[in-house]
Amino acid sequence: MVDSLISDFQNANFFDFEEEYTESITCLSTTYIRFSDGEHTKTVRDYYGAPEELVELEKKLEDIVESDNWKKIK
Repeated sequence: MVDSLISDFQNANFFDFEEEYTESITCLSTTYIRFSDGEHTKTVRDYYGAPEELVELEKKLEDIVESDNWKKIK
């Protein structure tokens, strides 16, 4: 699963994304994604207007976190 996710980040060219996607709109949630390939680390802030490739990565991460394989720590 981890190797597949790393491949997804590489195929989406994560390091080519802008550092921030935003608009002058209120009341939306903000998603932060950080990825490191061992050499480079990048954080992207998505408030509004991210490219579809980034939105797909966000969805994959959300699906992993919501799967039965992950447990919430209290």
